[in-house]
Amino acid sequence: MKLTVSRPNDLYYPLTKIQYKEKNMLKLTVLLCTFTFMSSSQAATRVFYTGFENGTTSDLDYSKCTVVKTAPDGTGPKSGNYQLSCNWNGTTDWNDPQTLLDSQINSWPYTNEFFLRFWSRADADVDSNDGSKLFRLSSNSDNDEMYAACQYEYGPASAPLFMAWYIDGGPLGQSSVYYGGEERCGPNKWNKYEIYVKHDSDNTNGIVRVWVNSVMIFERVNVNTNTPGAKWYPFTFPSNWSSNPGWEHDANNHTLWDNIEIFSDSASGTSATGLMSDATISVSDRTAEPVTPPTGLRILQN
Repeated sequence: MKLTVSRPNDLYYPLTKIQYKEKNMLKLTVLLCTFTFMSSSQAATRVFYTGFENGTTSDLDYSKCTVVKTAPDGTGPKSGNYQLSCNWNGTTDWNDPQTLLDSQINSWPYTNEFFLRFWSRADADVDSNDGSKLFRLSSNSDNDEMYAACQYEYGPASAPLFMAWYIDGGPLGQSSVYYGGEERCGPNKWNKYEIYVKHDSDNTNGIVRVWVNSVMIFERVNVNTNTPGAKWYPFTFPSNWSSNPGWEHDANNHTLWDNIEIFSDSASGTSATGLMSDATISVSDRTAEPVTPPTGLRILQN
């Protein structure tokens, strides 16, 4: 960006009588540049991202899913050319590798806060039966855990998101279970899921928030959010389909996944703008143009 001056060789300040010297102009330029870079610095960075645009699952730590251009029902990805296709198969034994075709991100760098965002869609072939767990966040302490399920048994137009959170084997705040609100996560559309977690430091100041399609559906503030020393990973998607009697499902129950990203308080990732705590955090796809200092200016001393 260049500044345009009506008289390119003169710079006037008619409302002041400050005496500028060329060396002070140089100091001012350096100060402005320093302020610009300080203002653009962020406490949070993006530490993981994949849109599967390399056509493989190589960005994931583990996956039995397949990267495809078109889902079984003919639908394309949320964006770009590729999406991840996973499946629940209810016709195989529980220990058969084909029973659950899932993926996992084992860990990511963070100290106290992270924010997870991803897009998912149920294919038209998903059964309307109980028990399909959409995703799961576990803990390396084996004491903290959450899982979520789109309740397809309520029909394609509904499917409220069910969630259960457990901290050190107990409830998250007053209640661990969320049975779903107005914002639905049913099939036939891409749904955006966002999760923010802030560790507590004294069992009383932790935060958990969950959004579906930009609507906050779950919030726990000033609660115990983790076992001391534990981390909220791995992230598994999809999770298992419970095998309770009456919850049986057929061989084809596909879920699609795209644009998975994780932000955290680590400084090791890509610079981001916005906040994790209100889900405004993002990374721009454009490279910012450098600011070009004005040229051809002469400082007049009155």
